[in-house]
Amino acid sequence: MNFFKSKYYNIYILILFLVLLLTGLNTYKDYGIGIDDKWHRYNGFYWFNYILEFTNFENLKETVSYKLDNISGPTLQKVRDYPLYGVLFDVPAAILEILININDPKDYYEFRHLLNFFYFFVGVIYFFKLLNKRFDNLTSFLGACLYILSPRIYGDAFYNMKDVVFLTFLVISTYYCFQYFKNNNYKNLILFSIFTAATIQMRILGIFLPLVFIFFYFLSLLSNKNEIIHLKKYLIYLSLLFLFLVISWPYLWSNPILNLLNIFSSLKYAMINIFIFYKGEYINNKVMPFDYIPLWIFMTTPIIHLILFFLGFYFILVRIFKKLLAVENNTSNYDLWRGLNEKKDLFIFVNLIAILSLLILFNGWFNIRLFNGWKHLYFLNFFLVYIATFAIHLLINNHKFSKAKIIIKLFILLGLVFTISRMYLYHPYQGIYFNSIISDKFKNQFDVDFTALSGKHFLNKIIKLEGKNKKINIGVASWTPIERSFEILNSESRLNFHNVGQEYMAADYIYTNNISEVDKKINNKYDIPENFKKLYELNIDGLIIYEMYKKEIQ
Repeated sequence: MNFFKSKYYNIYILILFLVLLLTGLNTYKDYGIGIDDKWHRYNGFYWFNYILEFTNFENLKETVSYKLDNISGPTLQKVRDYPLYGVLFDVPAAILEILININDPKDYYEFRHLLNFFYFFVGVIYFFKLLNKRFDNLTSFLGACLYILSPRIYGDAFYNMKDVVFLTFLVISTYYCFQYFKNNNYKNLILFSIFTAATIQMRILGIFLPLVFIFFYFLSLLSNKNEIIHLKKYLIYLSLLFLFLVISWPYLWSNPILNLLNIFSSLKYAMINIFIFYKGEYINNKVMPFDYIPLWIFMTTPIIHLILFFLGFYFILVRIFKKLLAVENNTSNYDLWRGLNEKKDLFIFVNLIAILSLLILFNGWFNIRLFNGWKHLYFLNFFLVYIATFAIHLLINNHKFSKAKIIIKLFILLGLVFTISRMYLYHPYQGIYFNSIISDKFKNQFDVDFTALSGKHFLNKIIKLEGKNKKINIGVASWTPIERSFEILNSESRLNFHNVGQEYMAADYIYTNNISEVDKKINNKYDIPENFKKLYELNIDGLIIYEMYKKEIQ
């Protein structure tokens, strides 16, 4: 009996989602606070305060103003200097913090992590729905598993309030795009425009989505002149997209056109200019090596995902070449896709190529400076997993592979089980996962814990060593603002820690996660003094995440 063709299939899907939900609900408190958590909370209350200026809710204004006045820190950048980040996570999180009456830092940061996970969870549901309208039941189930079992994405699902939320809106937007391809109705067109606006607001790079959508319309026109009757709908889509973008993005309210242009121009100046540790050398992120993104993706993506992606990419590429050859032989009547499913596959493929092209273009025009691996491009995982799922579909359904079908299914199953075991090993640091191909020596030649999630583990380690009531001065041999990690501790413990930065002689302990904005080989800013000895290091799978040094008593 094929269980994925039976009436019990929906139960299996429900179990998958239920396991994911229960796992998130039981582990969201395990994750440390990232260096961006505090800024995003600040961003939320800043723009909520701005929105309230247009209302008469005086009591609410006082509450928000009080919250805003109490968000500060020596390393906290001003929101007005970074207008290019959207508010579709931050403002709702600020509103909920007030409604639920959350006042302790530990509580509101953990709540935001839970909310971040819910965004990811909704994205998983939509990704499965998207797959299930394209592939068979078993393929869709396995594709959803691949999406969930993407370790770096899963780890960041609890604290990455830009990239994972952007990924979720991208998945939802594409779902409604495919629904429009199927039905050509106004309902799906409006929903697509709404979520496209949300996608662009979270990261301006989301502009590729409407560009490819319009490009596909022109491709349709080339093969069928009657498609001109749908031009009105595409013009409506662009109008609604702009309208929803302005409505949902308070920064655009004062001057939509000028401020939107300012966001594009600010890309050149908003990126941080630092040194990054890459392949054992400190390099300035002004000029990134050509292999930076490909290598990071290769090192931090599970092996099963990589194998299936390359197979799927090859299969789609072959099909495209065959289509192009058919066009040459029949120029009077042609189409680059045969039916809705092929159109979906090509749309995903073209989006991936479009994004890579935009990155090259943006890097040339705006000199975009990447750091912290490929975190800013985690949304590419959507296309990677879709193409990997396409490979699964062909491998288990094409008669060419029928003799090896059982072996293929077993290979995929073992790959998924192995990935689960690796994610369990890394918990709660799945966000710094490396696949098993990468040697311990090589993986330690890169920036790892850029968001400083290990700060929570470090501080709790000291509490175990010193007790809860002793005052401790913390030195930081790192670019990391360790004081932000104090807020994820309970109210009693956080008051016992004081950050002395690089004033090492005043420190009792020194924390280092090897993150530096300077070249440590020629700059001694983060050199550990000789009277400090290593007491502990957090090492997972041969990867050194942080080191703890303690001052020796003379």
